[in-house]
Amino acid sequence: MARGIVIPVGEAALLLRPAGPRSIPALLRAVEAARGPRVLDTVPGADSILVTFEGPPSEAERARLLRIVESPPPNDDDASPPLVHRVPVAYDGPDLERVARHAGLRVREVIDLHCATEYRVAFIGFQPGFAYLSGLAPRLQVPRLGTPRARVLPGSVGIGGEWTGVYPSASPGGWNLVGRTDLRMFDPASDRPTRLGPGDLVRFVSS
Repeated sequence: MARGIVIPVGEAALLLRPAGPRSIPALLRAVEAARGPRVLDTVPGADSILVTFEGPPSEAERARLLRIVESPPPNDDDASPPLVHRVPVAYDGPDLERVARHAGLRVREVIDLHCATEYRVAFIGFQPGFAYLSGLAPRLQVPRLGTPRARVLPGSVGIGGEWTGVYPSASPGGWNLVGRTDLRMFDPASDRPTRLGPGDLVRFVSS
C-alpha cells in the first residue's frame, strides 16, 4: 500500500506528500495543530505542503511530520466551517468565446456552468493572493494560451487547465480570461491581506 512521504528540501525545509487523494487543507490543519516552535512557515501546494524551519530539521521533527502524513485523514466534520465567498463577475472577458467554442457550448451556458460550481481554494501561488480554485467542470478545462499576455489586469477571472481563479494584481498571464470582478483579492494593509485562504469556498455570481 502506498504511504505518505517526507522529502528534505534544501537545508531547512521538508516537503510533505500524502499518499493518494487527501484533502490538503485538512492535512494543513493537522500540521498546524502540531506546529513546533522552530517552524517558520507552512505553504500548501496542489498535492503537498512545504514546512520551513529556523535551521535544519531534527530527526524528531521529521518523524513527527511523517506520523501526521501517514495518519488517517482528519475528520472534516470536526473542523470549523469554511469561509464562503461570493464573487460578483462581469462575464465579458476576451477569451469567453474561445472557451465556449472549446467546450461546444453557447457563451451563456459557459457562464451558467462557471457559476454553478462551489469551488475550493486549493492553495495560494504564482503571486500574493492568487488562489488556485479546484472543482472546475471538466467541460470548461481549457488549455492555457499558447502565448501568455504581457499584462493581465487585476480582478480578471481566468481559466487555466483544471483551475480557475482571479488575478489579484496586474501581471503577465496565460489563462483564458472570461470576466472580471471589482473585489480586491490582495491588500497588504489589511489584517487578512489575502481575501481567499486554503480551504475556503468560492461561488462566482454573474453581475
